Amino acid sequence: MAAPTPTDMRPDSWITDYAFATPNMTIPNTTITDAALTDAECAVDADIREILYSLCEHFYIAYDNMSSSDTPAYMTISRAQSVNNTTNRLTKTYTFQFVCDPSGVTVVDES
Repeated sequence: MAAPTPTDMRPDSWITDYAFATPNMTIPNTTITDAALTDAECAVDADIREILYSLCEHFYIAYDNMSSSDTPAYMTISRAQSVNNTTNRLTKTYTFQFVCDPSGVTVVDES
């Protein structure tokens, strides 16, 4: 997937095969390739943490791949990682930050 630009904030620029038809939004699991979700991991009885992790990782990678001149002024995505040497487990923390209008309902337009 090519990195989106701030002038191209459409969902289909960030998510291949994204679709919307009232009342449904579709994000195909096959397009979130960064963590390669399997059908079993997306099933109704699956672990929501796998899906959320994959989405966070997908959006972080897309944002991180943008050139500094293309990153949006009113949205940032960051990730911190640490390893616990005792348990040998990796912890990832994702931060999504948006600048909103005073009502807090919508993100400020990039233009």
